[in-house]
Amino acid sequence: MGQPSQVVEASPVIALRPVVSAPPAAVEQSPGLIARPLAAFGVIGAIGAGLYLGSFLLAVVLVVATLGVARAGSAKLGLRRSFEAYLVRRRRYERRRDRDAALERAGVPRDTLVELTMLSDEIERLDPQLARRFELEDLLDRHVALSLAHDRCLRAMRMADRDYLVRMRADHNGRAGGRRRAEMFDRRIRYWDQCKAQADQCADELATLADLVRLLAQKAACPEVLIDDDILERRLWELDEEESALHMLSIGNG
Repeated sequence: MGQPSQVVEASPVIALRPVVSAPPAAVEQSPGLIARPLAAFGVIGAIGAGLYLGSFLLAVVLVVATLGVARAGSAKLGLRRSFEAYLVRRRRYERRRDRDAALERAGVPRDTLVELTMLSDEIERLDPQLARRFELEDLLDRHVALSLAHDRCLRAMRMADRDYLVRMRADHNGRAGGRRRAEMFDRRIRYWDQCKAQADQCADELATLADLVRLLAQKAACPEVLIDDDILERRLWELDEEESALHMLSIGNG
């Protein structure tokens, strides 16, 4: 008899595989890890842009404020100058009104004053520096003061007849007890002579002042033309040289 066969069961084979770790570059990155640095960069960029924009706006505000202050200062300066010019015109108007009123109250003719006022306005228009240097308004005030003084001297002289005073003085000198009357007539004659001398002096100064204003008006009307003979001579010499050069050139070409 043969031997019974033995069935041998094969044991299962377990295959062992080595665990190979993936390289770092191959590791999957989650979206959250990627978004966080980008958000940080965005925040930093936004902060930088905000600072830049803020500094730019601040610079614009400072420039606008500076321009506004400068403009306000210039406007204030212009307003001050306009106000000062208005005050000057106002004072001039008041002075002229007072001058006219003074002569009118005294009954003194204003023909010469009107002429001199018109001439002073013309001088002021043509040459303001000349008008300021000679103080035309003060000259007009002086004219009025002299006119009033001259008129008062004439009034005082018209209050007595000098020839009559001389005759009365002679009559009382020959009378007994008439010495005091003769001395009074002699005083009145001397005072009449003083008034006559002052009137003549005022009239002479009035005429001189009027001539001075007329002279200033002529000076302002005539411009100061600068005539330089050297310039004309130099231009003529250049013209002669040019003509001579052209003549020599034409001879050479011929």
